Amino acid sequence: MQMIFRVLAPILPLVAILALDLTIVMSASRAQSFPPTNEPSGERPPEVMDVLRERERYSVLVAALERTGIDQGLAMSPSFTLLAPTDSAFRALDVRLADLESHEVAEILRNHVIQKALSTRQLQGYSKIQNTRGLSLQVSADARTIGGATLVAPDVRIENGVVHGIDTVITVKTAVEGAPSPSE
Repeated sequence: MQMIFRVLAPILPLVAILALDLTIVMSASRAQSFPPTNEPSGERPPEVMDVLRERERYSVLVAALERTGIDQGLAMSPSFTLLAPTDSAFRALDVRLADLESHEVAEILRNHVIQKALSTRQLQGYSKIQNTRGLSLQVSADARTIGGATLVAPDVRIENGVVHGIDTVITVKTAVEGAPSPSE
């Protein structure tokens, strides 16, 4: 049994994301489209990993996505929003990702994926949004803060969604602290 787990453990995060993709394909297809862009007609937006690699401040995120296989799941996802923590956000964590098991890193990363492509303009219509881990993240009225993290590089279009650079790694703690009280 341990042998089977060792073989399957590296691909479990990818399987989890793909399973989530299948359950929300219908809702993702109903998501609003982005406002018109200045891209020349016929050009496709870049892929998520290309965008992250082009920007030096996401090297920790790139390594974590590749280590867990989540990069492949995102590439196959029909539509998503990635809340992308900067390298400085990862450095501010109490723990180094290198010291964690791959499945623990995958759980942290799943806090940053929303199964709909949402621009900041579209996010303004939400008070909370659910990530792929099932946590409800509070969204500020102006959509500048999500799950306790401030958007530092919003609305980067990618082939199958959007990336919002953020200044904080979203954890279960920040998600809970950012949640509105029951009276709201």
